Amino acid sequence: QVLIELDPQDQLRRAFDQRADLNDIEGQIERLHGTQAIARSQDDTAIEQAENDVQRATLEVTKNDLIPRVEAEKNTLMLEQARARLAQLRQTYDLKRIAERADLRILEIRRDRGRIELEQAERNAELMTIRAPFSGLVVLKTRWSGGTMVEYQEGDQVRAGQAVLDVIDPSRMRVRAQINQADITRVAVGQRAKVRLDAYSDLEFDGVVEQIAPLAAPSQRNPRVRSFTAVVSVQGSHPNLLPDLTASVEVLPEGTR
Repeated sequence: QVLIELDPQDQLRRAFDQRADLNDIEGQIERLHGTQAIARSQDDTAIEQAENDVQRATLEVTKNDLIPRVEAEKNTLMLEQARARLAQLRQTYDLKRIAERADLRILEIRRDRGRIELEQAERNAELMTIRAPFSGLVVLKTRWSGGTMVEYQEGDQVRAGQAVLDVIDPSRMRVRAQINQADITRVAVGQRAKVRLDAYSDLEFDGVVEQIAPLAAPSQRNPRVRSFTAVVSVQGSHPNLLPDLTASVEVLPEGTR
């Protein structure tokens, strides 16, 4: 089920802008393909014409022994010019193709980046809807407002990392209890315990000590008095077994059933 829906307008607007930019870049790539195809065809035609000029000039040079010297020199000069033009066209042809690939690659990189940003914006918009990761009980957090503690409501603003609610699994409740430093040697992980709710004195649950803090912490009332924090898992469930209730824990001696 949906737990929280954050305002996705910023991410949706970003996705819309990215999609428009991506369409524009794809249009530029398509137009560039057409422009480059026309330029390549023109260059191919120019090279073909230059090759024909070289062939004609070569044929004219073969007549040099039969024509006046001035005409022969002209034929030789025309052949040299035709060959020089052909060499220049072939050289610039390769350079133009390299430049075309570079121009196309720049647009492709921009397109790929645009796709990544678009997917990220769409994914972020989906993340604005938070669903329960497992079945349980929702407990709303409170905040300070107007001199009192109130629950979060629709339209409230929260900062990054601020807890809004907890999802509790009622079948796996635990009690966080304080053990006086004088009694810590009598408690060990795995010991059985009895858990009683202060609000419902007639309810009693079996429990097991799961964790014991390795270091003691000073008491808020008397810094000289230190205690260890222990986590006791509650066996079973009940409609009145709710989060944030106070409880007392009786750790049973080892061997007690």
